[in-house]
Amino acid sequence: MRLPLPLLGALSGVLLLSACSHDAAAPAAFPLPATSSFDAGTCTVVAPDVVALGRAARRLGPGPTAPDGVEKDLETAQKALQAVAETAEPALKPTLDAVVTRAGLVRLALDAKRYDATMAEPLRQSYGALVKTCTSS
Repeated sequence: MRLPLPLLGALSGVLLLSACSHDAAAPAAFPLPATSSFDAGTCTVVAPDVVALGRAARRLGPGPTAPDGVEKDLETAQKALQAVAETAEPALKPTLDAVVTRAGLVRLALDAKRYDATMAEPLRQSYGALVKTCTSS
């Protein structure tokens, strides 16, 4: 079956537009605040790792695998955040635990080559909550 040329052109335009829209929106889902904007205390301690996690998450892509270095960057940030979460003050601990858990789930899916872009949403939500909590003042 041959598609008429105008229809083929329109479909190509729609696909190109949706692909561009998806790529443009992905970085916004993981904002990267300056580490200096994090509140004093535990938030200042975790700031570099939170930003590193956001930077890695921006590069995840659609799956089932991730670009070179993303898994290692996620692992490094997750482990650093986990170490702090173990002794974090009660007000911050649940938010840190959520980011650590969700980063771990994404890492497991990547390792099993079962990752898809929808898995980034829970990570995005917990990451956003942590950024909001730590940059509230």
